[in-house]
Amino acid sequence: MKPIDPNDLSKYLDLDAPTVPRPHLVPLSWHDVELHKTDDGLCAWRAYTCPVCCGTESDTRTGERCQCAGIGARMRRLTLARIPWTYNHTSMDDLSPEGRAWVETYQPEGKGLRFLGSTGRGKTHRMLCAVRGLCERGISARYVSWALWLDDMRQAMGRDGDMAALKARIERPAVVALDDIGRERDTDWAQSQLDQLLERRTLSGGTVLIASNLTDEGLEMHLGDRLWSRIKTSTRPVVMTGKDWRATR
Repeated sequence: MKPIDPNDLSKYLDLDAPTVPRPHLVPLSWHDVELHKTDDGLCAWRAYTCPVCCGTESDTRTGERCQCAGIGARMRRLTLARIPWTYNHTSMDDLSPEGRAWVETYQPEGKGLRFLGSTGRGKTHRMLCAVRGLCERGISARYVSWALWLDDMRQAMGRDGDMAALKARIERPAVVALDDIGRERDTDWAQSQLDQLLERRTLSGGTVLIASNLTDEGLEMHLGDRLWSRIKTSTRPVVMTGKDWRATR
């Protein structure tokens, strides 16, 4: 067989054949985002790179803003919120009208909410619904189990880098959600950590959400006048009543 001349390939091409159309590229959408469970039991949102803009959020075909713009930032906010996997189903739909209105009208330096009620009344669930709603609105928010955060701080003592990372976790977001206030061991050190956090949040214009099994009177007794005054003036109460939903499962 005569070898093909690489300098003259035209004779081997069917010039009358129809042009093969370029595959239609579809921008990344929120439907393409997948929810994963991390090794430490938290929710993480992930997706493949947008084929239209290759992650730049600028349509390579037109130079205009890609339809996927904002999805990456939304995934990062939700993942950094540290929502426990147990609550991966949370949504704004589960909030009370009062809670939904608070999320929808959130303003920096405004009052936060304190969710109060006995065990199993849905305080953590409602608070995480608010956290997710804020993230969906483009506002950074982060969930923190206060007792566990204090334990992590105790274990990190002497390791400045680890302590700085733990403090940044609750200082950087616009809204920090502190769960189970009052469950921690009542020590001067624990109270000083909460006092410092609330003071820094006030000075930076940050907002605090709080959940506790204690009543307002119980929080005042547990925290003392100074801390209680800070919490009372920076949050407004949302009292959770009804049956223990855990007992009915």
